[in-house]
Amino acid sequence: MNITEDGALPVGATFLPLNGYVPVFREEDRYDRRYLVGERGKSEGLSLIDQVEVGSPKTFHHLAQLALSQKDQDEFYGLPALATFKADVDNLGALFACGLPRKLFTLSRLSTMSRQLHNFFTVYLPYALAREAKGAFRNVYTVFAGGDDLFLIGPWTEIRDLALFLRHKFREYVCENSKIHFSAGIVLHKPYTPVDLLARKSEEALSSAKKDKNRVTMFGVVVPWEEFEELRKIEEKLEQWTEEGCLSRGSLYRLNELAFMAAEEICLLTRTQIPLSRLRCLKWRAFLRYFLVRQLERAKGCPQKYESLVFDLAQWLDTYREAFIIALWPLLYRTRKQRVKGGAYGLGGKDLERQSQRAD
Repeated sequence: MNITEDGALPVGATFLPLNGYVPVFREEDRYDRRYLVGERGKSEGLSLIDQVEVGSPKTFHHLAQLALSQKDQDEFYGLPALATFKADVDNLGALFACGLPRKLFTLSRLSTMSRQLHNFFTVYLPYALAREAKGAFRNVYTVFAGGDDLFLIGPWTEIRDLALFLRHKFREYVCENSKIHFSAGIVLHKPYTPVDLLARKSEEALSSAKKDKNRVTMFGVVVPWEEFEELRKIEEKLEQWTEEGCLSRGSLYRLNELAFMAAEEICLLTRTQIPLSRLRCLKWRAFLRYFLVRQLERAKGCPQKYESLVFDLAQWLDTYREAFIIALWPLLYRTRKQRVKGGAYGLGGKDLERQSQRAD
């Protein structure tokens, strides 16, 4: 039994919501040129187009292609990959044991609390994937969702934003109760990765986040949800500087190296003895200033932003250290130019003619 188009629950009968959400092909998928782009060449792209049937479930390979973005007609950027999102409510046993005062600690109220948690994952989640956020998450599979946990698979670009979306919606659902929260793990995979490996790696990422609770793991780094959201904003700032020409892709790779140097610095400062061979990491601030001066000398219209760049980047690296890659790697992945065999991005007149014939 499904939730209605306007978000209302059906009435007139007692029911147990069990439905999940499965992304299916829509009419616009017939003309989505991203299915013609792939690292394995032109033939694979055509096979993906051949599999598009309106109303049929999307395959993992199709979902991975939807992580790409198209700038010009024959220019595609991004990383065709999936991401898994596994989440679990923290301290559930303690919530049931101590969450209600003694006067309200009854079987009916415990049952109501359990049912309300269950409904968020089985009633609201499928509705949100299909219709919330202007359809931004309609390409995400529900592997399972119910009780106090969920496991989702979709394009990695959608999964990352969905994680923050669900966290905000869950906080609203529990009336901003700071004691009720969930931890999550996000792992990127190629679309041909075996499902059992997807599940195992997702569980490992979730377990890392659950050690300190109310955290999320991405790229093997565990951060509080608040930091995860701040790093998402930092990514947007880095993207702005890149578009303005103040930072190049080479600069982003340099920042990646500095993030690991900053992380190693913290490790060294906690040791009683430091090998001379490892002292290089202490110079990451000087390296940052040096390469920014070189970068801005080549950039037009950016010298006036030098102080802001140096201050912000130094502060972010000093604050987040290795976790800075959560802001950096997605930007590097999203700006990666895709090339395929068989012509200019594998998109020729015959390909488009074939699409037109299929649509007819």
